Amino acid sequence: LQDESFKITLIIEWFDSVGIYITTDYLELNRGFYSEILNENFEIVKPTRQLALTEAIKKANEIYNSK
Repeated sequence: LQDESFKITLIIEWFDSVGIYITTDYLELNRGFYSEILNENFEIVKPTRQLALTEAIKKANEIYNSK
């Protein structure tokens, strides 16, 4: 799990370097995690932070590849 978390961190840092910003937060009322890609109108809620970030990373990759 630690290795997977570290990979996610590196991927998010790389997307930051190319101007695609992924954020995440905990939604107390929904008891889930919210991730979004800033300036791209992409939002997702999943039960775990890792799932929310994984989906956001997939979308960020699509955005990057379309540029």
